[in-house]
Amino acid sequence: MLIHGSPSPLSYFGPLVKALSPHFRLLVPELPGYGKTPRSPTPLSLQTTAGLLESVILQRQNQPVTLVGYSGGGYHALHVAVRGNVPVRGVYVLSGFASLPEDVRSFQQQAASALRANVPGLREAFANGAVGATTKIGNPGILDLLSTWLDAPAPGVLADELDAFSRSPSLL
Repeated sequence: MLIHGSPSPLSYFGPLVKALSPHFRLLVPELPGYGKTPRSPTPLSLQTTAGLLESVILQRQNQPVTLVGYSGGGYHALHVAVRGNVPVRGVYVLSGFASLPEDVRSFQQQAASALRANVPGLREAFANGAVGATTKIGNPGILDLLSTWLDAPAPGVLADELDAFSRSPSLL
């Protein structure tokens, strides 16, 4: 199972799916509020997301699954494994985390509040803070890529995810 990041679009896994699909049976769910998957009627929680992923596994897989998660998807992969509700063969976390320091949790809470308040210039501030000047010069399309990343989830989903991750328990 490949679990995309937060707020990365599922399309980021396209090349990986193409390379792996001839050799493996893949489960590639889209998290609620991304792409064509409807947004959850209630704010997402990590428990709800883990339950949805477990449901996909139980419906479509009759043997232990290998979980591969990117970024926030890595936390979801670890969370599913730790819960123990489905048989897991292994977990691979790409640019992810199992625990967050307090300063990151605080930043996520502030970012979620700013997103919900639709603070003017937030996108530009994020883009300028997240991407250094050298990167912008060497990669003129990087800000467009960043916009794609920020637009991947439905409105409000990123704020819900940031809130949920800011309250996430350590999985260490």
